[in-house]
Amino acid sequence: MNNPWLDLPESPPYVLPWDHHAIVVFNRTADEATLIRLGMMPEPFLGNPSAPVVVLGLNPGFNPNATRHESAEFYQLSRNNLRHEGGAYPFYLLTPSLNVPGRGWWEQRLGRLIEAKGQKRVANGLLCVEYFPYHSTKFAHGKVHVPSQEYSFGLVRAAMVRNAIIVVMRAKKFWYSEMPTLATYARTYELNSAQNVTISPRNCPAGWAEIIAAL
Repeated sequence: MNNPWLDLPESPPYVLPWDHHAIVVFNRTADEATLIRLGMMPEPFLGNPSAPVVVLGLNPGFNPNATRHESAEFYQLSRNNLRHEGGAYPFYLLTPSLNVPGRGWWEQRLGRLIEAKGQKRVANGLLCVEYFPYHSTKFAHGKVHVPSQEYSFGLVRAAMVRNAIIVVMRAKKFWYSEMPTLATYARTYELNSAQNVTISPRNCPAGWAEIIAAL
């Protein structure tokens, strides 16, 4: 499947043409918490598409400090990510010079991996795929299916084909419903806590050694 994110508009609203109708319909009745934020660059995936470790999320969040996303550096890194042009830090929110809330969030969740392998190694060996590609404060979009999700699901299927490690961080019921084979895939691991999605020996004991070895 061709990468649909190559066709994302160059300016807001940042929404793919084929996703537009479903999102506009949802937003007509959405409250402030669940509103799908089209002023922010979508983040359907983050990192190296051929990474040996894939983590599955729900959707990118919304932070009031998102005005930092307007910086030229962030815009270019985000565009490069959508094109799978990762550069030195394909998991671009781990780029040391980047000053956005998402960097701190990911450094905290991946802190034990970074301690073990270093920031650059983790940034090159990890892919995050979100179940839903657009930002919101609160997720309420389980019934909003947009065509671009198929590309994200394809990235996960490709990961299973190449025998990558898959860590279900969030949205287990959505991912398993969409891809039942994930539940029986030999290298799928879950976190002990769905609220604290830190990847650590304590929170992912069954997969920790394999994750470290793969990175």
